[in-house]
Amino acid sequence: MELILVVIAIAFFTSFAIPQYNGVITNARQKSARIQLSVMQSAQEIFFSDNGYYYPSSGTADVSSINSHLNIAVTEDDMKFQCTASGSTFQCTAKYPKTGTAVWTCTATQSSSEPTC
Repeated sequence: MELILVVIAIAFFTSFAIPQYNGVITNARQKSARIQLSVMQSAQEIFFSDNGYYYPSSGTADVSSINSHLNIAVTEDDMKFQCTASGSTFQCTAKYPKTGTAVWTCTATQSSSEPTC
């Protein structure tokens, strides 16, 4: 009987702990994405002041191309980073998870003061 009560108590407390843990992990991933997007946003502004346009000049750039052309070191881990640009505008995004349907997306643009999720 005591064993059943212990198992029930553990199950009860676990039912609260797992959602809290998932929330903490999601917040940490989004914070990491916002930080890396801020780096990309600053690098885009520097690139624009040097070249007169945002990177890439057309199409979509992946993280290795972004790192190479903007001279930064963004790491993807389990997120996917991309930038699109058209002359005087750009949009960089971080998508989680890296593959499949996005659970959330964070975005930085030339007009945003900081990235948003």
